[in-house]
Amino acid sequence: MPDRPALDRLLGRDRWITLVGVAVPSALAWVYIATGAGLGMDMRAMAPAMPATWTPALWALMIAMWWTMMVAMMTPSAAPTILLYARVHRHAVAKGPARDDLAPTGAFVAGYLLVWLGFSVAAAVLHWALERIGIVSAMTMGSQSRWLSIV
Repeated sequence: MPDRPALDRLLGRDRWITLVGVAVPSALAWVYIATGAGLGMDMRAMAPAMPATWTPALWALMIAMWWTMMVAMMTPSAAPTILLYARVHRHAVAKGPARDDLAPTGAFVAGYLLVWLGFSVAAAVLHWALERIGIVSAMTMGSQSRWLSIV
């Protein structure tokens, strides 16, 4: 049997590609969070520097912060489902001609991440609303409500 082209050999390792594709963004998300998520905060030093008004740039950073946290925390737990989907897709493609009703694994993962992006937008809106009514502090991003915090 002649040697398969390098691309075929690489694509034959889809399980590893999928695992790396899940692990690397998750690890990068954790690094991003640990270094303050672009908000001028170092989570290790807890030195907040939050502006008082929500500019479009701050909205983008807050959505990115929430989305990054969701990717960091939820993607590793989705890895078994992603791997299962990749396996089902691989077997379906191997059984016959390409199927139009089965999306590639990348599209499956993109859909998963888009759902978390939608959640992140909602979380940023809720964060903004709680900050506006004084339940969350703009400086510490912590609760100012005894009832919410149960302190």
